[in-house]
Amino acid sequence: MKASNALIPLSTLLFLQACSSPGTDNQLPGKQEVTLVSTETAVPQTFITRGSLVIGPDSRTFTPCGSSQQYWIQARPELLQAMDKVSPDNYQPLYAELIGHLVPTIQNTPSHDLEAQFIVSNINIVTAENPNRCYTKPVNTRAFGNEPFWALTIEKQHMLYQTPESDSTFNLTNKKLTSDKREYSSDKGELQLTKTLCADTMSDTLYGWKATNKLTNRKLDGCASLSNMDTTLNWSGNYSATSTKNGGFSISLTMKEDHSATITYSSEGTVGSTIERGFWQQVNPKQVQVIMTRYQGQRLISERLFTLSDGKLEAKEEIINGNKYPIADGGLVLYSEGSSN
Repeated sequence: MKASNALIPLSTLLFLQACSSPGTDNQLPGKQEVTLVSTETAVPQTFITRGSLVIGPDSRTFTPCGSSQQYWIQARPELLQAMDKVSPDNYQPLYAELIGHLVPTIQNTPSHDLEAQFIVSNINIVTAENPNRCYTKPVNTRAFGNEPFWALTIEKQHMLYQTPESDSTFNLTNKKLTSDKREYSSDKGELQLTKTLCADTMSDTLYGWKATNKLTNRKLDGCASLSNMDTTLNWSGNYSATSTKNGGFSISLTMKEDHSATITYSSEGTVGSTIERGFWQQVNPKQVQVIMTRYQGQRLISERLFTLSDGKLEAKEEIINGNKYPIADGGLVLYSEGSSN
């Protein structure tokens, strides 16, 4: 299905071009552009999400900040065990910052009633101390240690080093980022972060990174967390198209900041709308994956891979329950409504 260029004015999509923000380094560079392959879903980028984590014997759910959307949590056994140990009681809400991606839930499992499960590749923070942290603003990458106390924050071009005695600012001369290691160099030494679970001895908090501070005359160890800003949220918003050739048929796509997605189909003269619900996530800075898991409340898995082209979102194919089909009329073209949700 295609919308005529004369039907809907094109609102600017330039904000989509900036899919990474200065001062954030929790995500590695995006993959090259990809195409849908039948029975194989596109591989998305991991992203970081903040919210409330609840773990118990029969349930483990995550609710993003500012949302009522729940996702089932799936992770390696050692990660699940470590997160479970943070909570002194079953089902006690924890504040969590998790890195991973979304996939559909599996039928005939406890997750079936939810629209997606979040596959955790790593944790950033999980804490029972002050679990109501959603009101706090996103922060930069930070490392710290105790006995002696020190803290180091990575800013755009600087490293802010703090001790009880003084504060110092060092120029950031180089950084190397991989999936398992972060290295930040300055004119006074370097900070190394290694992806491994690290417990803060002064609080009920688990971190996903171990820190090695080589900015002083002696090596100091500690824990660290990456910037907790989701750099893919520039995709969130409302997109729509209308076709006069099909009786005023219209389609709208809403991608929310909690990564849930809704597609609504409407026709003039028809009572009610058809609604699909699911989720979205970035594949690379030019492509976004939209997977629907519910059609009018019934389970139906469909995937579209939208490519940003000339200021609009285009999808030419879709996968429905494992089978690939071309989208009618040369594909689906959606235009931004100029709002972020």
